[in-house]
Amino acid sequence: MDLDITHDAGVTRIRILDEMTIYTVSSLWESLLPALDMGQPLELDLSQVFQMDCAGLQLLLLVVKESKMRDLALTTAQPGPALPELLALIDLSTALRRSLGLPPAG
Repeated sequence: MDLDITHDAGVTRIRILDEMTIYTVSSLWESLLPALDMGQPLELDLSQVFQMDCAGLQLLLLVVKESKMRDLALTTAQPGPALPELLALIDLSTALRRSLGLPPAG
């Protein structure tokens, strides 16, 4: 699992550099939790995530839920290929795109 977290101009930028699968979500969550605890707006960069399964999607939904509970702005800078493919496959594209601040598909 490889993750890059930086803090710049009041924003916590999180770049996930690995797959988001059942094999990595536990360690990803342990690394993401301190970033949520910082209390700053979050920017997720998923451009390097080339594999995501339902466990990865669950982790993403948990980050969305936690950021809302903490009243933290959450945006996704770059979704990468895995997320749109998985969202289309399970037909959650519109709902999750809205939650992550992504533009409509198409």
